[in-house]
Amino acid sequence: MNALGPFFSFMSAVTWGYGSANYSKLTRTYRPFDVNFTRAMFALPCFLVAAAVTGGGFGAFAWTNAGWLLVSILASYAIGDVFFLRSTVALGVPGALAIASGYPILTALIGQFFENQPLHGTQWIGLFTAIGGIILVILNDPKGVPTSGDEVRAHPVLKKKSVGVGLAILTAVAWAANGYSVTKGGKALNPAVANAFRMAVAMPIIATLSFLTTKSGITPLPRPVIRRYAWVFVVESFLGSYFFMYGLTHTSLVLGNTLAALAPVLSVPVSIALKLERFSWLRSAAVLTVVVGLSLLFR
Repeated sequence: MNALGPFFSFMSAVTWGYGSANYSKLTRTYRPFDVNFTRAMFALPCFLVAAAVTGGGFGAFAWTNAGWLLVSILASYAIGDVFFLRSTVALGVPGALAIASGYPILTALIGQFFENQPLHGTQWIGLFTAIGGIILVILNDPKGVPTSGDEVRAHPVLKKKSVGVGLAILTAVAWAANGYSVTKGGKALNPAVANAFRMAVAMPIIATLSFLTTKSGITPLPRPVIRRYAWVFVVESFLGSYFFMYGLTHTSLVLGNTLAALAPVLSVPVSIALKLERFSWLRSAAVLTVVVGLSLLFR
């Protein structure tokens, strides 16, 4: 582990916080599948150029890398997204996200039993404290959740709380699998090369998933919209993905994934500074709880 690993993991959360705030606006008008497809479509040429500028590295790409990175795409863009969207039917987005945000605990268990990355007692306390703070921030969001342009036609079974909880737990498993597979698949690779593969594979997977779940093909965002949100795509889809890949392959599983999950927490001081929400003692205390948890986790 080097100092840049945790820093880049943290920066991936910063860029995702910035990106998700803008994507929430887009999904009021456009389908999430179309937004995700456009993100990958925009980022792919950026990573190809970055790979060329940074010395390439496609020759080091092996079948094992491809296998692990394919798992990461399936776990995040496909399986994770499906489970999460379906879990929100019964639980709402805050409830589903609160449960799914516990995924760093699963990555800690993976590190403990499979990667020889054990945590001592204080670090476990720090991990649970940080996750608890993140959940408090999510459950006490005063802005609520905007309506998506892609309404879910829910089967009655999906409206059962028990089903929602089960799907949210499966979402956490999928997100943990994504973090672990990125760590394995991107190891010793140029992050630009690894991400170029991920984006190239993500596009057909998103298109297939769109057809299977909504019976509709992909429609990339209109050019005027892409031009308007170009900097968002650069910051989140390109830089954020680069930070995520580098961060998770240069730090421990639990630390990298916990830092990468901080986007909801980082949005609090930003929203207060921009006067998008009022100061809240409860949410501020939750942010402080996360900071305390991280300080213990770093020990």
